[in-house]
Amino acid sequence: MLNRYLPFVIIAISVIAIAITAISISAISISAISITGCARPSTEIVLDPISVRSSISGLEQRFEWARDTALSYAHSDSDAVGLWYEAALPGRDAFCMRDVSHQALGAHFLGLDAHTRNMLFQFARNVTETKDWCSFWEITSTGEAAPVDYRDDSAFWYNLPANFDVLDASYRMFQWTNDSTYIQDSVFLNFYERTVLDYVDRWKLGSEEILTRERYMNRESFDMNDPYQYARGIPSYHESNQDATQLGIDLLAFQVAAYRSYAAILSHTGQPTKSTEYLSKAVRTSNLITEVFWKQDINSFHELLLSDNRTSMGGGMQVYAL
Repeated sequence: MLNRYLPFVIIAISVIAIAITAISISAISISAISITGCARPSTEIVLDPISVRSSISGLEQRFEWARDTALSYAHSDSDAVGLWYEAALPGRDAFCMRDVSHQALGAHFLGLDAHTRNMLFQFARNVTETKDWCSFWEITSTGEAAPVDYRDDSAFWYNLPANFDVLDASYRMFQWTNDSTYIQDSVFLNFYERTVLDYVDRWKLGSEEILTRERYMNRESFDMNDPYQYARGIPSYHESNQDATQLGIDLLAFQVAAYRSYAAILSHTGQPTKSTEYLSKAVRTSNLITEVFWKQDINSFHELLLSDNRTSMGGGMQVYAL
């Protein structure tokens, strides 16, 4: 995954870090973001095509590596799925919900907005009741579910933060691109509504029941030795010791982000009362994060709620609580 994931993330972090610094000590123009100042190294981001000019040794070359490597994973619309870029483990010829959501901003700076919109659209269009309002976790260049993660609608790999992550990413892309598809297209709107209503209800993810829900649910049979079954509904992006994890802090964090984004979408579409309702849901879920995971004695969050009701560190999920 890092082979494809890393360059997109480097692009996003680099541009944002340089922009933040530029805002504080210099100026931004339409064509470039510049960092200049007395006794400071100078750095400039030039747009279309994106590049960096800097007095810092090696920075230009590293940025060019990230840009060129990321673009080498972008594909034209000659594939059945349409425009896409690789966002999955190496060799899978696919893109997954988590990685697309997290690579989207870097892809934006690379001029891949049409690719991202199509990929998010593919996830949105494939949400169905037979999959308990999940989508396909991973989609190949053929436009089908990746067989490594999917056997049929009753047996497939799925991390429960995914729907919330894609909803939030879709709204963030609207903010960056002003592409009204994200807040007007019926497929996207259906996905958002199914996520905050049916998906939350089917998987018992509401703030009143998420702590007491069954760990394994929505299946007619269960075989712990069948990965298509035991990985159907992982309550975190943390994938180790799945049977011991009752809830990840990241699931709640993405749920908060999704509620906030959906509230903003409702506001854009002239539904202020419903918008306020989802902002309230975001507050309740955010409070739950603090109640469950904040540990005063170490002045930090734990990351995982275990099936024995203990909380623990070690899941690498703290970053999502930011």
